[in-house]
Amino acid sequence: MTHCKNCGQPLHRNFCAGCGQKADTHRFTIHHLMHELIHAVTHADKSVFGFVKVMITHPGETIRNYLAGQRKRYFNPFTAFILALGIELVVAGVLQRHPPLHAIPEEQRRYAVEAWVHHNLKLLFIFLLPVLSLLTWSFYRKYNYAEHFVMNVFNATMISLFYVVFYLLGWAMHWPEKIMLFVQFGVSYVYYVYVIRGLLPGFPFWKIILYQLIITLLCFAFNFFLVGISLTLFFHG
Repeated sequence: MTHCKNCGQPLHRNFCAGCGQKADTHRFTIHHLMHELIHAVTHADKSVFGFVKVMITHPGETIRNYLAGQRKRYFNPFTAFILALGIELVVAGVLQRHPPLHAIPEEQRRYAVEAWVHHNLKLLFIFLLPVLSLLTWSFYRKYNYAEHFVMNVFNATMISLFYVVFYLLGWAMHWPEKIMLFVQFGVSYVYYVYVIRGLLPGFPFWKIILYQLIITLLCFAFNFFLVGISLTLFFHG
């Protein structure tokens, strides 16, 4: 009788009854690595592409199923959030504007502030998640605070990916920073309304529109507060 190489329990089927690892394990090869990579990215719903697909087509139902216990079916939302955050930071860094060669000190400072915000704003968003979860829990109350936190991780992942798309559009069309700010606000607001309507089908739609406007305004105000404090400490500390 063979034993699981992960936990040591006797193997009777194709998967270990104790830890769930495959019984058939083998040494890594280049072919195996490529196969695993393609499988991880493209395999059904439990993949990055599958995660993005369901979070676009029926995000409210997806989150409701996940909270109800269907965890194995979907790609891990916390892993997806880290991946999306990394992609957004890389794209924002690549598209970062640089000051002209003969820029005056004030102009150089403005570009330095803009670069700092691009590099650190999404990291500050991690600290915003607990506040955002408190707000959504306070207004909707359907789930407990921890479940609202999970819901906001789902949403933050998709919003980060939407931001990437609009970063590229803004770069290609030379949008000013103010336009990008309004776009970010609009994306956050509209997507949350879309998600909450699917997550809470019996909740009055007019309340979702109103509540989410208040929540989004409060979150952006808190985000600006964090940025202002951070800039003060960084540039004047």
